[in-house]
Amino acid sequence: MSEPLGEPDAPQSHQDLVVGCILLLLAEQRGHGYELHERIKHVMPLWAVSPGNLYRELRRMDADGLVASVWEASQTRGPARRVYEITNAGRRALDDWIMGVGGLVEMLEACIAMHERLPTPKPARLRKPRA
Repeated sequence: MSEPLGEPDAPQSHQDLVVGCILLLLAEQRGHGYELHERIKHVMPLWAVSPGNLYRELRRMDADGLVASVWEASQTRGPARRVYEITNAGRRALDDWIMGVGGLVEMLEACIAMHERLPTPKPARLRKPRA
């Protein structure tokens, strides 16, 4: 069955959720990889996002023009850090992602409502049948 025209696709994979959450975090505030990894734990507590996966996605998103990055000197004695921020294309992708997530939420709410309307299952007999 095909998707109606004009409606964004719902996230289809863990990667889609990670990308959307990264865009959301960067729309809220620019950040470097380690800091984004700490923040994404609060947005996606049910799914672990490894630092390697996060950095891979950030590099891909940078290459795709969804985010831009610059090297900034550390405020402390540490090394320079690559700081990411969302681009205009990233903002449009985030808006589409949010609309898709909204459709996914509606579908899940419909499934929950359908489950709640199911008849309550009868408990199994606790006693052994007579021989």
